[in-house]
Amino acid sequence: MNCARCLICIDACPHEARSYHEGEGVVVDPAKCKGCGICIEVCPAGAAKIQNSFGTDRKELMDRASAFLSTQASAKAIVFACNWSYYPDLQASTLPEAETRDKSYEILVNLCGGRLERQLLMAPFLHNAWGVMVAVCPDDKCEHGGNLRARERVEDLRHTMEKIRINPERLQFVQIAAGDKTKFQAEIDTFVDRLNTLGPIR
Repeated sequence: MNCARCLICIDACPHEARSYHEGEGVVVDPAKCKGCGICIEVCPAGAAKIQNSFGTDRKELMDRASAFLSTQASAKAIVFACNWSYYPDLQASTLPEAETRDKSYEILVNLCGGRLERQLLMAPFLHNAWGVMVAVCPDDKCEHGGNLRARERVEDLRHTMEKIRINPERLQFVQIAAGDKTKFQAEIDTFVDRLNTLGPIR
């Protein structure tokens, strides 16, 4: 869709990464853009895009999740990890093999928890996932409110899951301080243990 030049995205950007240039329209400064996705959410025309997704846009994450769930016999969970929280400065959607040896779950790094759309969070369940975890920054550490948007979506989806008789415990929301992999691993282990108790969705 074409930009309506309403400039809402410019006013909404907390990093001043977007500006309007006569003849060019809305221009994004890639050095300032943090990939938080606020511009995408507020754009009434659906025209706002993030130029550098580094493999973390919705389609790419959905493809990676479905590939993992369909090729790993022990696959149970998808874990969406905010780049700014779990793995600061990582610009990719995968982690080193040494950090993903347990093939009961797959960690997919996204640029910001606020960009995790409802469709993306529910997609793994269509590929027989037992559960989905969303990890974001603590409330006092997120620079653009992405964690609050992620929490709202997770809570909303948990209510939806209850209505369709899927245990809402299969969708978890956790907050991890920057680089605290010990806590994050403990949260994942607890989640996987819980999923093993619940078993697959029937």
